[in-house]
Amino acid sequence: MSETKFTPGPWEVRLDDSTFGPKLEIHQEGAENRVPICERDLGFNDDVDEESKANAHLIAAAPEMYEAIEGLLNVISETRGEDARQAVIKANEVLAKARGDL
Repeated sequence: MSETKFTPGPWEVRLDDSTFGPKLEIHQEGAENRVPICERDLGFNDDVDEESKANAHLIAAAPEMYEAIEGLLNVISETRGEDARQAVIKANEVLAKARGDL
């Protein structure tokens, strides 16, 4: 399995109310002076739409989801049967995509 190259988690969502309008940012938790992992400008609309919030929280959960999938793979790989084999194949594909291997 390839080594991950992304910023270690956990990540958190922050709302930055800059002079150019609000934006959602994803930061490494506790990293106060680092550049955001990603950000989305929200224009000059004062309201942050629910879809943008949901997307930001999904992105912020990525490192922990990655780690959870790795853990499940270790457990499932001990199981026999076609369903387990297919789950392992799919999970490995998702992890490879997350690492940028696909």
